[in-house]
Amino acid sequence: MKIGIASDHAAYNEKSEIVKFLNEKGYEVIDYGCDSENSVDYPDYAHILSKKIVTEEVEKGILI
Repeated sequence: MKIGIASDHAAYNEKSEIVKFLNEKGYEVIDYGCDSENSVDYPDYAHILSKKIVTEEVEKGILI
């Protein structure tokens, strides 16, 4: 299963742990950002992940 994941800066560390966990369980995880703890706007990443789910580029999505 292909899972997309995205977060804002406040959840960057948690997202990284979830990606690691899912990879260990054999899931293919595509990280749509953010890529650091620098401040970002949450809706920007929610929009990216939502589009990937709607276009079926990923089967499921996790947004933090």
